[in-house]
Amino acid sequence: MKKLFLILFLCMSLNIFAQQREIILAVPDLGDPISFYNEFNQPSGFFIEIVQELLRNSPYKLKYISGSFSECMGFVRDGKADL
Repeated sequence: MKKLFLILFLCMSLNIFAQQREIILAVPDLGDPISFYNEFNQPSGFFIEIVQELLRNSPYKLKYISGSFSECMGFVRDGKADL
């Protein structure tokens, strides 16, 4: 259910960033295969792949910050992350 909520939230939120060129994505460590950092310390997983695919042909650049699920929700709430 959380995955579906995150995907729907992402799709609805993309219009907000029409003027913005960089999107800061809060990446919660939910574990493999959802979202995690790989051996090269790069964000990876199902959630990351969906976001990257949605933004592949857009002018937006992704920047990642990591934390627990509650920390990531706080980043979004406090304006430190966009998604």
